[in-house]
Amino acid sequence: ASVSGILLSQRVWLDQPSVLVLVQVRDEAGDVHCSPSGVVVRAVPDSSLASVLNVVPQSQCYTSPDNGSCQAALSLPTQWFSGIQMVATVVVDVYLLGSLQARAPIGSTLVYPRPPLVIADDIVVVLPSRPIPPGQLFTAVAYADATYSVATYSLRCEVGTELSIESVSVDQTVWMAQVNPPWGRTVTVAAVLRDPVAIADVPMSMQQIFTLQMKVFPLATGNDTGFNCSILYLGNIRNEKIQPRGLVAPTAATIMNLALAVGSTTSSRTTVLVDFPVPRGLLSYASQSQLVNTAVLSGVRVCVPLTHAIVQSSGAVVLALGVNCTSNSTAFSLSPNCSEVILTGIETSGTRADSVLFTAANFSAV
Repeated sequence: ASVSGILLSQRVWLDQPSVLVLVQVRDEAGDVHCSPSGVVVRAVPDSSLASVLNVVPQSQCYTSPDNGSCQAALSLPTQWFSGIQMVATVVVDVYLLGSLQARAPIGSTLVYPRPPLVIADDIVVVLPSRPIPPGQLFTAVAYADATYSVATYSLRCEVGTELSIESVSVDQTVWMAQVNPPWGRTVTVAAVLRDPVAIADVPMSMQQIFTLQMKVFPLATGNDTGFNCSILYLGNIRNEKIQPRGLVAPTAATIMNLALAVGSTTSSRTTVLVDFPVPRGLLSYASQSQLVNTAVLSGVRVCVPLTHAIVQSSGAVVLALGVNCTSNSTAFSLSPNCSEVILTGIETSGTRADSVLFTAANFSAV
């Protein structure tokens, strides 16, 4: 038996540290309709990751007898993301469980670092460190920092037409808060400490003040996914008005978007990156791999269906269109749309084994 794989995750971040892989197993005859097999997927770290934590994460999946494939999600250690300064790499390989066959590399995945959050006299709203698929919920967290503990704040946040704010969460045991309106494209959050006396009058930093749950519209195009927040008021426990970054409120809060960045990127307005599914590979296989040319005797041609599917980065498997096929075999022919292997009875020779090259969407499969 042999195993091949399609690497679906080419980039990973701390808030989604999994590498997704699709694998397919064929038996000695090249048939995918074989007994379920266990497949091991590994992520071999480069030197920078190994210096942080020298481990080789692995995961397993068991193939389906219908098409010989399965998907494995390989979790990477969280220490890798906080322990590196630059983008690092893992090499992903696959092998059959219990087999002595060599491990087969199928590609490399980039590991993006997450630098520490450092702010001063400001409110910072931290967006996810990855692109968000259409239709998916995601969370943004607002932090406040001042020389002395923040005791009161008022903040207005707004999103583009392809995003929505679904809810706002404030720790009601700490804050007396009002959110108006509770959802929509624009919300205002105002809060004061419930018990300022319980807060020590000493320098403090990095208070989490609220969480936004937002959503990318299912039909988003990525053209209007902007996000910004304005600080309307910010005061500390000493009843002093704080000037964010030395500026007089109202002024823009800082938005931190770590996606695709080496180190943090901050601005007063940013764009939520949308993760549109993209093709990662082609699966092509016959409904059966061993053919007997009974057409020579019966005159009735033999047709064997072929299945072609594109595997997307999300893990979805969709019908492949515009498939081309090439074969030099004289033992069979192929239908014009590459949907069948055909034996007509007029073939000039037979063969114990042969192959066909299929191509679609810039990918190939044999």
